[in-house]
Amino acid sequence: MAQNFNDKQIGIQASGRLTAALRGKTRGFANHYNGVSREKSLREATAVPRYKNYGLVRNGNRNTYLRAISLKMSKHGYIRHYGVDVSRSAGSRERNGTVYHFRNHMMKQTAKPFIDEVIRRSGVVNFVSEKIAESRGEEIAQNLAVSISNFQRS
Repeated sequence: MAQNFNDKQIGIQASGRLTAALRGKTRGFANHYNGVSREKSLREATAVPRYKNYGLVRNGNRNTYLRAISLKMSKHGYIRHYGVDVSRSAGSRERNGTVYHFRNHMMKQTAKPFIDEVIRRSGVVNFVSEKIAESRGEEIAQNLAVSISNFQRS
């Protein structure tokens, strides 16, 4: 009987490890604004697994494969990681009924890479590569056994 292979459990465990390491790192970051922010905090960043289904349920060969693990956080997290060096155009803001006007100015923030450190600290790359290799090895062995038995019958 053919066994279906499902990477969902591997993806859930890996994203849990990555989320824990990401939140551990961002816990020390100051809030984006003093007070209540309209945007989500970097402390709420998560890792989300993405899957791809192959095969058909009616044929009994439906398999789910882990495609990627995505980091989801607000945009200022990526700005902090990669840095920015742009000219901001003039404009105005309103806070508490007061309108503030500002001129065209340079916005320069040096890159402070933390995502690479989070990935390294979580150990998720080694974990996923080992678990996926085990899963795919079993799948290849099973397919090979089926092919050999079919070849011997003919």
